[in-house]
Amino acid sequence: MGTQMRFAGSGESAATLLVHNILQAPEKSLILLDEPETSLHPRAQQRMLEFIAHQAVRKSLQIVIATHSIYLAKKLPQNAIRVLVLEQDGTVTVRTDLSADEALHEIDTLPAGKTILVEDERAKHIVISALKLASSHASKDFQVLVRKGGTSQIYLDIQAYANSERKDVFVIFDGDHKPTENIPQDGALPQGESDLDKLIQEITRGNNKKGPKLNFTDVDERTRYIRFFRRSVHFLPEQTPEHLVWDEDAAKELLEQDLPQEILQAQDFKQRLRLLSERIPGSDPDVIFKNLLTKLLKSGSQRKSKLMEVIQKIRSDTV
Repeated sequence: MGTQMRFAGSGESAATLLVHNILQAPEKSLILLDEPETSLHPRAQQRMLEFIAHQAVRKSLQIVIATHSIYLAKKLPQNAIRVLVLEQDGTVTVRTDLSADEALHEIDTLPAGKTILVEDERAKHIVISALKLASSHASKDFQVLVRKGGTSQIYLDIQAYANSERKDVFVIFDGDHKPTENIPQDGALPQGESDLDKLIQEITRGNNKKGPKLNFTDVDERTRYIRFFRRSVHFLPEQTPEHLVWDEDAAKELLEQDLPQEILQAQDFKQRLRLLSERIPGSDPDVIFKNLLTKLLKSGSQRKSKLMEVIQKIRSDTV
């Protein structure tokens, strides 16, 4: 008979070591844990916390956990939560008055709920406006957040959401990050780590030829990343938010005259908004952007239809 071999993932191996060390710790020890949730499934994270709490009571342990996990934070009493805040003068303030959700907001970690991550404030304004147009319930059911660090940080975040099997987090990138090819279904995915890495590089490259620096431990983690990307990552219908809202007739209506060639020949749509705002007294590019967005959402254009398809796809995925 052949020998059957089983392999533990990096999260399971670390958890096994954690359990061993806590069991071996003397009574009344101080134990420091740095993000013990890494690479663990949410249910495994909760079971690990239950074990830690039981041992803390049984052996009178004092345990300090540094975590970004909502699954751990939500199980803690509020008086056990501390958030370290780096102030502008370089000092560190310890906040003790925050709930788990508030603490996670403070450190830019998502609380539970339906969340859509976007790259910038204009994309956020588009998505919120489209949600309101879709349904009053939709606008209340989702929070739309601009992720600090932009696209590169979101690509890294996806790894954590995929490992935790989050089905309540979505991403809407600008259209210039959309992969050129459709992502294969699970049955058609490459089998080897190298080929999976190539696929991940292709779908995350966007307008950056090198793409983000991502590190995976095994085939399963790579597959989870691709699966999350295929299900939960979407794209605006045009290259940028400014490109999406731009409409020559709507711009002419705002200017109340034909558009000068200087505006029409500008290749950068941000520049078009800026040039248009300079010709309208009391205006600025953000005002122009919002006016054009309002006109887009009132139109029957194909761009509006494609935008609403993205919103509807996200809404249907949460049902």
